[in-house]
Amino acid sequence: MKANHYQISIQPLDEQSEGAPPALQFEFVNHDDLLHIVELLQAGLSYAPASTAALAIGVKLFSAVMLANRYDPLFADIDPAMRAFIRKLKQRVSAVSLTSGATQP
Repeated sequence: MKANHYQISIQPLDEQSEGAPPALQFEFVNHDDLLHIVELLQAGLSYAPASTAALAIGVKLFSAVMLANRYDPLFADIDPAMRAFIRKLKQRVSAVSLTSGATQP
């Protein structure tokens, strides 16, 4: 399975308070093409493009950490709900993709 390498950078756009770090930057690897997933969600959801990108990246980052730590009791309560949410999200995007001719996530 191909690994995709990404870099996330978050930088405040407003004035920073003194002593606060100027930005957060980290790298991670994911088996999915996240940019393609963002495109599919933007085509399949009626949210603002920035909101859809934040949703896609946030879900993928969170679920990757949850999967890597699946035996940690911290995630025990949210695991079933997260699986149901992702399944619903895929169904919604697939339904729109099928009618528009786009490929599924």
